Amino acid sequence: MTATEQRGKIFAQQAYALGKMLDHSSWQKGERVLPRKVTGSDIDVPNVTVFDNQGLMIFCEFSRVCCSWNHDSIKVGQRLMYEGLIRHTAHCAVLCKHTVDPDEGRAINTRLDVDSFQVMIWDFHTIKGQICVGNDLWQKFVFDWFSSAWEARKIRRQIALKYGCGP
Repeated sequence: MTATEQRGKIFAQQAYALGKMLDHSSWQKGERVLPRKVTGSDIDVPNVTVFDNQGLMIFCEFSRVCCSWNHDSIKVGQRLMYEGLIRHTAHCAVLCKHTVDPDEGRAINTRLDVDSFQVMIWDFHTIKGQICVGNDLWQKFVFDWFSSAWEARKIRRQIALKYGCGP
C-alpha cells in the first residue's frame, strides 16, 4: 500500500471509534451548568465538538497524545482545518488532551476528562495561546466563554495581546 493510499485510512477501528465517543452530559450536572441547557455538539466536520455561545464558538479537538497544536502527531491538514474554521471570526479552536484509554471502553467526558488544552484564535493571523494544564482551568475557560459574549471576546483579546506578536 502506498503512502497516498494510507492517507485517511483507519488502522485501529475500535480505538478510533472509542476515541470519537464523547459524552457531553456533565455540562448540565452539578452546582454550575452552562446556560440555556447548552452541551457540546458534534458537527459533521471530522468529529469536531462545538460549544456555541450564541454564535461565538469553541471548536474542540480531543486527543490522547497531543497537548499542543504544534505537536508532530497533529497532521498539517487537521490543523489547517481548524485554522479555517476560526479564520476571520470571533471563534476559537481548542486542542484538548485527555487520558481516556480506548481499552476502558467508555466515552470521553468533555467536561471532566480534559487534562490540558491549548486555545488557537485568529487575529489577523493564527495565534496559539499557552498550554493550560488542569481540568479546573478547562472548565473555567468554557464557563467564562459562556458568561457573556463580551467575556468571550475579552478572552480572545487577552490571548491576542499576550501571544499575538507574530505569525
